[in-house]
Amino acid sequence: MSKIKLVGLDLDGTLINDKKEVSWHTREVIERATKQGVVIVPATGRPFIGIPKEVLSLPVSYAVTANGAGVYRIASRERLYENCIPWEEAYRLLTMLKEYDVMGDCFIDGYGFGEEEKLEHSCQFAMSEETRKYIKATRKTVKDLPEYVKENRCQVEKITMNFKERDGILLWEKEIREEFAKNYTGYAVVKGMPTNLEVTAGTATKGNALLHLGGLLGIKQEEIMACGDSENDLEMLKAVGVGVAMGNAVPEILEAADYVTLTNREDGVAAAIEKFAIGD
Repeated sequence: MSKIKLVGLDLDGTLINDKKEVSWHTREVIERATKQGVVIVPATGRPFIGIPKEVLSLPVSYAVTANGAGVYRIASRERLYENCIPWEEAYRLLTMLKEYDVMGDCFIDGYGFGEEEKLEHSCQFAMSEETRKYIKATRKTVKDLPEYVKENRCQVEKITMNFKERDGILLWEKEIREEFAKNYTGYAVVKGMPTNLEVTAGTATKGNALLHLGGLLGIKQEEIMACGDSENDLEMLKAVGVGVAMGNAVPEILEAADYVTLTNREDGVAAAIEKFAIGD
């Protein structure tokens, strides 16, 4: 097996533990790996602005954001790679979502944008209180999201929708998935967490973004490892040389992985880095 030179790390449920922290041990292992020349890359569904300070305090120089729609150089916030939804298509999708009672938002140039009315009533939508606070803290507000995208000709990195819930069922999720399958093919539609759906351009995946960054850095596919736990990590694990599922991953990720590490509560990322990336 080739020596791993680049490691892509999903954040929530992977690098970040259930206390929403990067543990001391994981931090120490990441620091040790970077001293050996390994490039550690946060690979998240979040916009650039949503990457936690605790993650940015790690020895990281690049970040994959919005499920792979953007690759940023962290220090300068320069976007080295983008794979956005053109504004015309984004306007069409966001207008379609207006037909359903969902809370939609989108990522533009590393920022999150949401509608004032939906954010004010976010308590009606199914999500943890921690997620609710994060969304409200990281979104710029506009009155009408489709019109904002149209007026400003915004290239959209990602569209996210959150749902209301009744008797354990997410309202309108099934209908929206069917709408995409029938009328809006060619997009990547995945879950970043159990209560949402996330939409990017069809080729905008964390895996493609990591491979592109690897190419810029002269790192081969077989020299790249990735760790993840959720549906939006699937293509990443399949694309790289070593795909690692967290012990707390959803079944699809566990099945697709080359290796299953410990959970995010047990420093699974640290264990995987020590096994595959750090020399003796």
